Amino acid sequence: YTRNLAAYENFLSGQAELLHREKSANDKAREWYRQAIEIDPGFARAYAGLALSYAADFRNQWVDDGALVLKKAREIAETAQQIDPAIPEVYWVLGYVDTQYKEHDRALDALSRAIEHDQSYADAYALMGGINTYKGEPRKTLQLLREAIQLRPDAGFLYYLLLGRAYFFLGDYEQALINLEETIERNPESLEAHIYIAATAVSSGDLDTAVWEVDEIKVLEPDFTLSKWLKTYPMTDPGQIKNLSEKLHIAGL
Repeated sequence: YTRNLAAYENFLSGQAELLHREKSANDKAREWYRQAIEIDPGFARAYAGLALSYAADFRNQWVDDGALVLKKAREIAETAQQIDPAIPEVYWVLGYVDTQYKEHDRALDALSRAIEHDQSYADAYALMGGINTYKGEPRKTLQLLREAIQLRPDAGFLYYLLLGRAYFFLGDYEQALINLEETIERNPESLEAHIYIAATAVSSGDLDTAVWEVDEIKVLEPDFTLSKWLKTYPMTDPGQIKNLSEKLHIAGL
């Protein structure tokens, strides 16, 4: 999506840093995206990556003014769309930003447009699945994630996290645990996976595992509090939020 090799190499460096999901790496990713844009101001995917770095600041509470960075994320994502409205990855980023705003129907519309441009775009199906769970419709998530994994058999840990989360809210704790453990196998530092394993363990009557997972959460994020985490968690279904909160309070969070 750029004819400039140097811009593309900077973009790839940004993508690699973004995958670390840490504040310092996120800042480095932002600089790589900015350098790519300086070289090629028409590089829409670099704008999309830059927008995603600001959305990550909001989601992970890495900055004091979350509203400001989320607004910036949307503005930059919209710029990417204006530059090239035919790139599916740009619509994915728009959908992700809309999700952080908890505007789930708008996010699903953006992802549908991504799929219109690329019917085999696995990440779009996966994010649509995740959003359906946020909305309180986890059963819809299962088919969307199955389709995503079929399209991308080498999927990363997030696909299995989304499946595990959906099964948890469906009350299928065995399937939830299978997918959440697969998530941890692929990424031991997935905070959300440990959170849902703790809740699943409480639901299954395994309090020892729940307490162990709480200890893991405290190692990963020593200042973790459930109320703070939920502030930027884009779930909107009140029954699911109550269910998750009650289970985690039993576990000790």
